[in-house]
Amino acid sequence: MARGSTFTRLALALLIGALAGPWFNLTHPTALDVALNALVIAVPPLLAVALMKTARRGGALPRVGLAVALVVVVLPLGDVLLNAIQGFPKFDTTFMIGLAVVLCPLIAAFAVGTRGARLSGTVGLALGCGVLAWVGVGLHNLLVPLLLGQFSSSGPSSDFGDLVFAVLLILYALGFVLVLLLGFLGALLRLWLARPSE
Repeated sequence: MARGSTFTRLALALLIGALAGPWFNLTHPTALDVALNALVIAVPPLLAVALMKTARRGGALPRVGLAVALVVVVLPLGDVLLNAIQGFPKFDTTFMIGLAVVLCPLIAAFAVGTRGARLSGTVGLALGCGVLAWVGVGLHNLLVPLLLGQFSSSGPSSDFGDLVFAVLLILYALGFVLVLLLGFLGALLRLWLARPSE
């Protein structure tokens, strides 16, 4: 793969991560936040497979579409059902936002972090895409809100803004360990789901 192509893929991975998270309300995500994060989950993998050469794509698009539907539709419905069983029948918007944030390294590795048909030739790129997607998450969900004063005592995080930021920063740092696994799994899923039909 050409160096320019690798740079483009890494930049796209950073962008995918930077798009995940709450956009309009930091503490109580809105329905629009949920819709935007559903697009972050769904569009990159579907677009990546749709742009594959037809001869290689085979039946990959329906398989990937089914996997995306599972994440975007079935898991949130499961969350609603669980809430109903617990006596709080409602859609938890934070669940969908958190799902997009946690899965974005996997999504980035799936969408732009693979090359060729063998895992051995793409592991480094997949891990790099996963890490950069997580860096994008940090830019969007930690750095930008900090610069905008959203973690201050007068911001939406209340009087404990400094503590909230510190806890999120620790969780974010610990997330880099998980990111490596997610990047690897993203590449593995891409090679499995996007394989040509027999």
